Amino acid sequence: AYVLQIEMARRAGIRRAQTLATTLATVAVVATVGLAIGTLTVPQLSQQEHFRAYLWLFLFVPVLVIPMVPAVFNRLMRFALGLLRVTPPEQGLRFGPLLRAAGWAALSYGLFGLQLWMLLPPSRATAATLLLCIGSMGLAMITSLVFFILPAGLGAREAVIVAVLAPTVGTGEALAAALVSRLLFTLGDLALAGGTLGIGAVVRRAAGRGGSGDEAHAYPIPADAAPADATPADPVPANPVTEHSEAPAREDA
Repeated sequence: AYVLQIEMARRAGIRRAQTLATTLATVAVVATVGLAIGTLTVPQLSQQEHFRAYLWLFLFVPVLVIPMVPAVFNRLMRFALGLLRVTPPEQGLRFGPLLRAAGWAALSYGLFGLQLWMLLPPSRATAATLLLCIGSMGLAMITSLVFFILPAGLGAREAVIVAVLAPTVGTGEALAAALVSRLLFTLGDLALAGGTLGIGAVVRRAAGRGGSGDEAHAYPIPADAAPADATPADPVPANPVTEHSEAPAREDA
């Protein structure tokens, strides 16, 4: 998924280095917020003997917050990109965007948990189980990042959800909710992807009929603009359509 995002951004005229840095930042924010949200499961997990041995992992929450400080994060980012032999972006991450990204990530986990909670039997859908569902989704999404060889953490994510919810709502109910949740996630992904492709096709067709400079400028870099041997640090070559546009403005975009 991340490789696909980088390539799609390259076709839109965004340097691979910029997208790679953004991707690494996204993973860091999602993992940190997910583990923090996962602390909602500590009261439940602490009552289960086979989970107590792993509760020390939550001690990493405050440790992970430190690298999220922009000054520290930007140094780590430059170091990581240096290992990959990628020239880092000129502008580092600032505190405001970082906080906003963390807020959106927390909201996402809350909505994921609400979706899971709504799939439970009415007798099990209490306020306590809502917090448990949100926390389990935080841990499950981190598991998806760890088991990256699985498509969207297929199987691993459901295993975490069932392990957390089963003692409270029952194994059958937890497994059913996890499987239906996965199905709804997949249908939602397909609907959004298909809708976006459809809208893009309509906009491109309209731009082709109009032929005005402004409409052409909306698509500055065609899919085959960058040479195949370009390195991740190489900027995308100029296009006749956009050779008179301001490069700094495009980089900021």
